[in-house]
Amino acid sequence: MNMNKLVKSSVATSMALLLLSNTANAEGKITPVSVKKVDDKVTLYKTTATADSDKFKISQILTFNFIKDKSYDKDTLVLKAAGNINSGYERPNPKDYDFSKIYWGAKYNVSISSQSNDSVNVVDYAPKNQNEEFQVQNTLGYTFGGDISISNGLSGGLNGNTAFSETINYKQESYRTTLSRNTNYKNVGWGVEAHKIMNNGWGPYGRDSFHPTYGNELFLAGRQSSAYAGQN
Repeated sequence: MNMNKLVKSSVATSMALLLLSNTANAEGKITPVSVKKVDDKVTLYKTTATADSDKFKISQILTFNFIKDKSYDKDTLVLKAAGNINSGYERPNPKDYDFSKIYWGAKYNVSISSQSNDSVNVVDYAPKNQNEEFQVQNTLGYTFGGDISISNGLSGGLNGNTAFSETINYKQESYRTTLSRNTNYKNVGWGVEAHKIMNNGWGPYGRDSFHPTYGNELFLAGRQSSAYAGQN
């Protein structure tokens, strides 16, 4: 299979999975494959696949960068995933007197896996470790011969031999990114969860914080408030 057919086949398959993972009502789009000849050895094939669901307020973007390197005996795919999801926040019932619940986006999970039993493997990924920084920034660099490097920042660690690079850059105020425990050469996943959130100068609190009398005070207006639980 030549590279153009491989790109179209892989993107079409991933696009189908994107749509099925959300809802049958999702709208998707695949951009035409662009070809860039980096030099006499490396050719880059790039396309993006998007899927949006108004019903569930979810948007997903996959950026595919297929690298054909004459000095390397394997084809390389650099896949970048991005998107947005509604927090699912639901206001508590203001009539709740002694006890009330609140629903919100305490943790988000994303994963990518190779479903095939052939030689398609996960070689590297970013973020690589638990990250509690407000701004998460990493750069992936590909050099001739199939060498892949991950560095912190938006350009750190790159050199004149780098044929291709891709960055990730996002903010996670009051959240942290953790690597899934089942990450291996076929699967990689991350969790972004609430972490160290301050409330009116008190805290920090997380989604599992608990006080024997007041419960999780993450969204509590005040311990001595005379308002109903659903209003406090």
